[in-house]
Amino acid sequence: MDQIRDLLLYKEKMMKEYVVEITEVLQHQETVKAHFKNEAINVVREKYKNEDVILNDENITDLRFDVLEVKKKLFDRER
Repeated sequence: MDQIRDLLLYKEKMMKEYVVEITEVLQHQETVKAHFKNEAINVVREKYKNEDVILNDENITDLRFDVLEVKKKLFDRER
């Protein structure tokens, strides 16, 4: 039984920690009437701010998982 525990502890110490970044890109197209481009953007921005336009998982156009860093755990050293 001690051998199994020791093996599990050894395996745990050999594991690495990974920092994984998740990036979601959501997109939605909204049609509005306006005289100028900036006015159209402001109208849609206001609709978004007022939650008249809500993006959800149906609007995902890109999803990435990137490893940013690998941290190797070191053995605990006894003195």
